[in-house]
Amino acid sequence: MRMNGNTALNPGDLAINNPTDHARHWPIGSPISTPDTARAELEDGTPVRLRLLDAEDSATIQAFFESLSPRSLHQRFHQRLQTLSPPLLRLLCGMDGQRHVAVGAFADAGLIGIGRFVCSAENARTAEVAFSVADSSQGRGLGKKLLRALAMAASERGVDTFLFTVLADNRAATRLLTIPGSSSVIRGGQLEGRVNVADVLR
Repeated sequence: MRMNGNTALNPGDLAINNPTDHARHWPIGSPISTPDTARAELEDGTPVRLRLLDAEDSATIQAFFESLSPRSLHQRFHQRLQTLSPPLLRLLCGMDGQRHVAVGAFADAGLIGIGRFVCSAENARTAEVAFSVADSSQGRGLGKKLLRALAMAASERGVDTFLFTVLADNRAATRLLTIPGSSSVIRGGQLEGRVNVADVLR
């Protein structure tokens, strides 16, 4: 799953925690209905906390990507990486909470997954979406939770379409993103497509 450089979560699956501590992670003006920290549960019962990431999380984000296996890095960036270059790290840590939004999933072990969208320079209502999940947490439905949380944040920021590019043999990513209403095509071993944010939230 690249960005230039896994049952959908029901609203009841998100519970507001510390709603008064709203401003640090959700920009001023965001509806109170969006939690600063949301609780969810993976398919195996593991509890996770979902929240927006910001610049203060840069070291944690870097450590997360450095912990991924070569296979997971290849699925995320579509190339073989030994280390993350400084420019790539700056991109991954460059969230502004509006046009570049990242949601982190935290368990007792720390950060176990990141979903993000970056708005198109030509059309702010369209954003490219990508996900990374820790190797030990894959196959437990975390991608679905992250996608739902991203769609909630996107809807509040006027984004109505997600674009995606994933490796065609990445079955988890293709299952996650090819939902009813989405469209996609395979080009050069990659699945490229789009999905309406509203369809993710149904």
